[in-house]
Amino acid sequence: QGGFPQLAIDEVLRIAGVKLGDIDLFCFAGNKLLSWHNQQRLSKLTEKGIAKNKVLFFSHHLCHCATAYFGQSEKNEQILIITCGGGGDDICATVSRGQNSQIQTIAEIGQAESAAAIYSIITMLLGFKPCEEEYKIMGLAPYNYDSQASEQICDGLMRLFDFHRDEPFIWHKRIDWPADLTGYIEKIIRCKRFDEAAAGAQKFVERFFVKW
Repeated sequence: QGGFPQLAIDEVLRIAGVKLGDIDLFCFAGNKLLSWHNQQRLSKLTEKGIAKNKVLFFSHHLCHCATAYFGQSEKNEQILIITCGGGGDDICATVSRGQNSQIQTIAEIGQAESAAAIYSIITMLLGFKPCEEEYKIMGLAPYNYDSQASEQICDGLMRLFDFHRDEPFIWHKRIDWPADLTGYIEKIIRCKRFDEAAAGAQKFVERFFVKW
């Protein structure tokens, strides 16, 4: 079922033996209340008689943090939590500290600096659907992971970003960031085998985030 997951909600309520009105709070990832998705969610619930003050929207990355932190058992110890993706609520990555069932954000990296977007561009250039079929790049990568061509591609992608010792939790796009990013990446993978391009993208992601 596409769109609002009404069938899934109905089934969960049936299994739990409760009604929609019995639920105390409805929480969603994404804190932009005026976004189309959030307005749709709010509208669907209010149509069913749910008061607006029972519907809450939280930061996209905080929700990722909460999934990781509250899913593990060490609540009293300091836990380092990092998130990274193409972007959510105008942020592509965060560094947070979890302790005593509280999550404190230490650093945020704006969506304009997204390294994960590089992976999606390569997904598109190889003929797959970006932001959905990246798993195919991961699957192709091992077939030519140790090739010289994949190293060259990885190096070309790593040159797009800078890390600074005085700002250890964040990265920056280089000052000479290409005006046509897709064209720059297309040139790097041009005349390369598809599995070499996939391996180069995967190496880039792994090395980039280990360095971070």
